[in-house]
Parts: sequence; structure tokens; C-alpha cells
Amino acid sequence: LEASITLCKNMKYTSKRVSEASSLMAQLQLEQAVYEALIAAIQTKDRAQLAAALSKADKGKMDFAEVRQARGLIARLDHEALLLKRYETALAAGDVRQVDEVLKGMTEAGFPIPKDAKENLANLEQKLARETLEARLATALESSVKSNDVDQVEAALQRAIEQGYEGESVTAAKEFLSMQHKKKDDLGALMAACKTLEVKMESVAGIESSELEGIHRCLDRMTGHRFSSEEETIIKEAQNTLHKGLAVQQCTVGMEQGLRTRDYNLLTASLEKANKYQLKMDILSEVKEMIAQLEMEAEEAQ
Repeated sequence: LEASITLCKNMKYTSKRVSEASSLMAQLQLEQAVYEALIAAIQTKDRAQLAAALSKADKGKMDFAEVRQARGLIARLDHEALLLKRYETALAAGDVRQVDEVLKGMTEAGFPIPKDAKENLANLEQKLARETLEARLATALESSVKSNDVDQVEAALQRAIEQGYEGESVTAAKEFLSMQHKKKDDLGALMAACKTLEVKMESVAGIESSELEGIHRCLDRMTGHRFSSEEETIIKEAQNTLHKGLAVQQCTVGMEQGLRTRDYNLLTASLEKANKYQLKMDILSEVKEMIAQLEMEAEEAQ
């Protein structure tokens, strides 16, 4: 056909049939060019080249086997690219389940698995397992601290330390235990101070201001602590002991002032309070003698 068209041109022969032959020749040449482009693109799996060749095929309304093969190959390349993108996204997000699903999809479709994919998946699974463990440890620590149970906190903290966990909940648990140990010491000091005051209130020597101040300081240190019902009872008893101590001190001051001023009313009122609290101080004998003396003087004056 090409030789015939060339001969006609050389003979300067024109006709409708020559024109039809020339058009057919141009179409055949275009199809040959597209065919060669498709074969090259199919061999290299170059999507851009495939798309360019298919564009020409579409314009020429071509539909031979290589065109259909190229369309299928583009669809497969696009599917592979989509799976690869999903893999990279899932990997960046640390989504173990999604990474595993995408890799299975690649295998089923016959696509090559990305380099280090198995290692990356194993690392993600290990990371997820660690995060799950740390979440459980953190929850256990937080729950134990909320329970206000020292034994539970110590056990949860020990498990966390053994697993090498060092999150914020570990710090919070250590601070809790530190506060609990301080609270225990403070409660011990408070109970000791109360015991000392109770003994002194029952003694003949009486109490001193420093002993009341000691209980005041111990109670002040209770601020910021959380207490069990048993500990709250100890604090309430300490407050009652302090109130009693203050009353005893006021009573003692009243007796001392009454003796100095020979104030009968003050002495009798103070003695009544002393009897109420069953005090045994040496000053009581002086008060009683002074009251008796003042009553005698009052009778003589009549």
C-alpha cells in the first residue's frame, strides 16, 4: 500500500481511491506507532507512557489486544499505588491492624511487599504491646492512688518499676507514697503530743504552753493530707484533747490570778472547772485554802 501510494504521487496521479488509500495508510501508521508505544510502556510498566499511548488510542478509536492490556495494567498500577499509599499512611499512624490488612491485600493481589514491611509490622506490634502494657500499668497506679491504699499503690508501683515504666502515674504514685509516709509520721507525732498532754493534765505539775503549741503544730501539718475514717477519728480526738488542754490552761491561769488577787468568785469558778476535769495539780490545795480563808474572813466581817 505504501509503495502504491508513493508510485501514484510520483506519477502525480490523484483520485478518490488514492485519497482513501492515503487516509488508510495514515491510520495504519498511527496504529503502528501507538502499538509500539504501548508495547514499550507495558514492558517498563511506566504509567505516564501507558496513559499517553492510550490517549492516542482513544483518539484513534483503537481497540486491539495491547490497548486492552494497557488499560488493565494501568488499573493494576493504580491499585498497587493506592495500597502502597494506604500502607505508608497506616505505618505513619502506627495502625497495626491497618498495616496488616494492607499487606495481606498486596499479597493476595500479587503485588511486591514494600522493603522492611515485615520488620516494620513486627516493630509496630511490639510497640502496640508495650503501649497496651503501659496503659494497664498506668490505670492500675491511678486506681490504687484513688483507693488511698498504701499497700495497693506499693504493689502497683513495684510492677511498673519491674516493667521499666516511667510515666506520669509513676511520679504521682511516688508522691502519694511520700505524702502517706509523711502523714504517718505526722500522725505519730500528733498522737505522741496528745499522750504527753494527757499525762501532764493528770499530773500534779499541770501543763505548759509549749505542750499545747506542740499539738497545734502537729494539727497544722495535717493540712493537704487525705485521711481514712480511722485517721479522721484520731485527728478529732486530738482536737478534743487540745480543747481540753486549752480549758485546763485557762483554769490554771484563773486559779493563779485568783490567788494573786484574792478573787473569791474567780477561785471558786476555777476550782469547779478543775473538779470537772479531775485535775490533780498542787495548786489546787492552795486554791482550796484561799477559798476557806476568804470564807472565814467574810464570816468574821459579818
